[in-house]
Amino acid sequence: MKKILFLLSILAATGSISQAQSRVKEPKGINTIVALNPEGMRVNYGKTVSSLMYEGFGIQYADSLIGIISTQPRATMPGYTIIINALISDSTIAMRGQMASSMSLTFGSATAGPSATEMTKKGQKGSPLRESWNMMEKVARTLSDSLIYEIR
Repeated sequence: MKKILFLLSILAATGSISQAQSRVKEPKGINTIVALNPEGMRVNYGKTVSSLMYEGFGIQYADSLIGIISTQPRATMPGYTIIINALISDSTIAMRGQMASSMSLTFGSATAGPSATEMTKKGQKGSPLRESWNMMEKVARTLSDSLIYEIR
């Protein structure tokens, strides 16, 4: 009986250890999505422009020689817009974004206008920051099945 209890306790301990190792926490402050695509810079550039335009983004600045794309502001939720910037190479497409609120606040004689915030992977479901991140992630998923999340 003692042997059975001993074996069960070992199995339970190794099961909890393997479960603990499989739950890897993402670092805080993730602000970049890298889509892996080894098809070459020209193909990656074309796919990125197409995906952004398909999702309703206008292109504000683009340079195919150095692989840079910056979008025009696009509304995600009422009062919030995002801009996506992409850096494209032969095998990767790195995307970062900024979210801005179009609301301003007035305190007495001082007015705080809209300001841009770097998009990071945080916020509750339905929050402006999370919805903005989800929009950028949606574009990235159209570019590749292999995504890497980084802090840059």
